[in-house]
Amino acid sequence: MKSLYSIAICPPEDVVQKVAEYKKRLADAIGWYRSKNSEAHITFNLFSADERILAIWETYMRWLSFLIAPFPVTLDSTDHFKNGAFFLKPNQESLQSLREFMNYFHLHSPLSAQTQNNPHVSIGRGLSEKNLQIAKEMIRNINLKFLCDNLAIRKYNPEKQQYEVISRTYFNS
Repeated sequence: MKSLYSIAICPPEDVVQKVAEYKKRLADAIGWYRSKNSEAHITFNLFSADERILAIWETYMRWLSFLIAPFPVTLDSTDHFKNGAFFLKPNQESLQSLREFMNYFHLHSPLSAQTQNNPHVSIGRGLSEKNLQIAKEMIRNINLKFLCDNLAIRKYNPEKQQYEVISRTYFNS
């Protein structure tokens, strides 16, 4: 039986907690919204897999971890997409590093998947224009820094309607 998965960068706990604080403040102001309970991450791809396919992705990530050195990431602003997604945006240097990594990851991927090439940390999805404006006013002066040193496989939990980390591969330095 196939399950839904994603591969993502998962920042350290201090960044995860700060993003959770942003999400809680926004929820206090506007109520429930999509992505409210999702832990901070930067998605690389989405795929469905059985255990055999999942093992191929895990092997690929272990191979890749030997080739990638940890690199700094700074999230220093917010932005939104036309579909109502509000997110934390990497600074220009981080954006370039993340895109290069994502492109390398996708170029050498052993299997096809729904890919992401616009790195960001979602705060909320499907927000109305009014709620986007509230989010923009509430969440300002962003300056979150972390060392990008891992990729995680996240499995969709239909009961929680969230992805949960099931394995993590750290980069060799």
